[in-house]
Amino acid sequence: MGVDQEIDNFYYTIQTINNTLYTLDTELEPILDQLDGALANLDDALEDVTYTMKAISDKVGDIAQKIPNQWFWLLIIFLINIGLLAIAIYLARYSYIFVFRDKRYRFPHKRYSPPPSQIVSDEEISVIPRAPPPYGQVLASYKYRDYTQVPMEP
Repeated sequence: MGVDQEIDNFYYTIQTINNTLYTLDTELEPILDQLDGALANLDDALEDVTYTMKAISDKVGDIAQKIPNQWFWLLIIFLINIGLLAIAIYLARYSYIFVFRDKRYRFPHKRYSPPPSQIVSDEEISVIPRAPPPYGQVLASYKYRDYTQVPMEP
């Protein structure tokens, strides 16, 4: 290979690289324009969000300055939290007493047998009348003494 061929090879390689770069440039130019427009829109949107957040922070600061005696409101919130905690402790204590300590309030198990004083023989069961109580007795069992009539509108 001669020097002229080497120069021709370099020239051909440089021309191929130049053609490839020109093709890439012409194909990427519309895409880059679209990307530039999209990034400009994103920049505008982020700027709007920044202004909105600044306005909200300024309003919150103004409202916080207008509240008199901030410590008073914080004290009220603290006392409400203490009250809720006290209610939770009371309910936990009540649950402990009901579930673990006082077993007499629990529902009977399958193997439950009543105490001897509550056991009734079959003879006593047959003697117990099964008829319902008289109607007057049922009405008397309800507390009607506090009943006041409310006039109905037509």
